[in-house]
Amino acid sequence: MNKNILKFNPPLVIKNSDKNDWDTLAHSISSNLMLGKGLNDNTEQLAVSLYYFYDDKHKEFNEAIDKFLEINKEIRQTRLTAIKSELEESRTEFTKTKANNELSKNAKDTKLTELSSQEHRLEGELQVWETAESKTSFEITFNKINPFGLYHWYGLAFVLCALSWLFRKPWINRCNLHFLSVLAALHTWGLIARVYISDYPPITNLYSTAIFIGWMIVVSALIIEALFKRGIGNIIAAVCGFLTLNIANALSLDGDTMQMMQAVLDTKFFLMTHVITINMGYAATYIAAMAGIISLIYALFKSEKENKELFKILNSTIYGTIAFAIFFSFIGTILGGLWADDSWGRFWGWDPKENGALLIVIWCAIILHAKMAGIARSRGIALLSIFGGAVTTWSWFGVNQLSIGLHSYGFTSQAAFYVMLAVIIFTGLSLIGLLPFFKWNKGKKAS
Repeated sequence: MNKNILKFNPPLVIKNSDKNDWDTLAHSISSNLMLGKGLNDNTEQLAVSLYYFYDDKHKEFNEAIDKFLEINKEIRQTRLTAIKSELEESRTEFTKTKANNELSKNAKDTKLTELSSQEHRLEGELQVWETAESKTSFEITFNKINPFGLYHWYGLAFVLCALSWLFRKPWINRCNLHFLSVLAALHTWGLIARVYISDYPPITNLYSTAIFIGWMIVVSALIIEALFKRGIGNIIAAVCGFLTLNIANALSLDGDTMQMMQAVLDTKFFLMTHVITINMGYAATYIAAMAGIISLIYALFKSEKENKELFKILNSTIYGTIAFAIFFSFIGTILGGLWADDSWGRFWGWDPKENGALLIVIWCAIILHAKMAGIARSRGIALLSIFGGAVTTWSWFGVNQLSIGLHSYGFTSQAAFYVMLAVIIFTGLSLIGLLPFFKWNKGKKAS
């Protein structure tokens, strides 16, 4: 275990504590563990305490952590043994009482009821401690692997994409696809591990939206790459994987990455339906925006007439993902209304987050209508999709920075700056694409 525990576990301890004796802290926390109080939280609490006490002395920090974990494990094993012993004694006593004919019927029934109740209580306690034992060990392994801290490998995948396009070597692109598939598998394992550790669906707060949206984009982009084999899916997966895990990394510094945000109510059904579907819609609009940006870059050098196949792939990617986005965004918005009605007593209240979700649905509908009606061709669809990235960014993060509404959470001045920067970049790119030096439909009337 190392200082990365700060990024993936909740620092619940008071950072400016006057205590600097880790043995004292270990004894205090171990006493709580003996009583079955907050096994995971207390372990993490001590770890973060030690990190601040030892500052940058990583060797001493790791030695202290290892020593505490050893003591902690002994305490858990002792408690498990004690519970099993009590349970066995309770069952033996139950059997003896049941076979005792000297007791009156009322006395026997009363005694058997008490012993049965005690047995059920001990069985439940045993199950909790056994689960905690296995999850604690698994969470330590999870922290050591740190699957969401490997965003720099997505950066390497981007470099491989650039080399593939620069030297026009298909084998580099194929190798990169396999490399990204390994990263996607690790990303997938990380999501499943968080679900197992927290006993909640994959999305419960802003941090988890970043890693889920990143995962959704990476997996979808790799499917696109497997279908078309032109490097488009690879570049989308590499760029978005790198950016989303960087966002998650920044959000994780604020504290507990598995904590429920105030706007996300403790309702697992809607966490499994509304939250996941709405974030799938977010992911799809970002894929379309990235495909639009790639189309914009290609249009600097070649017209659609000169490279029909590539622009056809990009147009198909944009159209397909926007159709996917409007479907899941619409379903997610409806489910969100049902959740609001169940929790707050109204289906729709023009809350900023609700308005943001509606904006995404409307914008996707505009793009699809423009495409089907022939109002916009390659350039128009690409630029509308790029601006869709600005709409989604504002709906995903921007409305949280307004400090109004029932979904106002996760505000930081740093987040507000980067949200506005992302909105400006997407908007700027969509406007730059209107300039005449882009080739798009050279020799034809531009859309």
